Amino acid sequence: MELFRHFCKIEMDYIFILISIMMVAAAGLQAYFASELGENCDTKLSTAPIIASVSLFGSFIFNGIWVVAHKKKMSKTKRGAIALWTATVIVGTAASGAALGQADLYADLACEVEYNKWLHYLSIGLLIVSIAWPHAKPKKQDSKKFSDAEEGKPLTSLKPLQFL
Repeated sequence: MELFRHFCKIEMDYIFILISIMMVAAAGLQAYFASELGENCDTKLSTAPIIASVSLFGSFIFNGIWVVAHKKKMSKTKRGAIALWTATVIVGTAASGAALGQADLYADLACEVEYNKWLHYLSIGLLIVSIAWPHAKPKKQDSKKFSDAEEGKPLTSLKPLQFL
């Protein structure tokens, strides 16, 4: 828990840099898995890691579109970009899980790969942290939202209940 509190104190700019590095590392591991399976396996087991790496790398395109749309206040583009980003990250995460699930088949299918199954867990762990971390960080309160309210008065008005 103390480690989590420490991470929450890091500035948002640095958080998103670290998150990007984690996403690139996870996508890179999936690309590595796909290349190893394509070269060292007679059975085609590289589909899941290929889908994972392409989806995760592709999510950066939609994330970039979202950032530009956010700065230019283009609400429809922003909503579309975040929807496509979410879809690509979900597909990439699911495909990473599929790649982990089929890792047990490597020995049965005579695939001679050079990496450990724990690299799959590392890739999925990086994805989990990079997706969850920005949502766990408390957002700064916008003081402009409350500047119009007079001191001591409620921000909303209440109407009395009317019973029939």
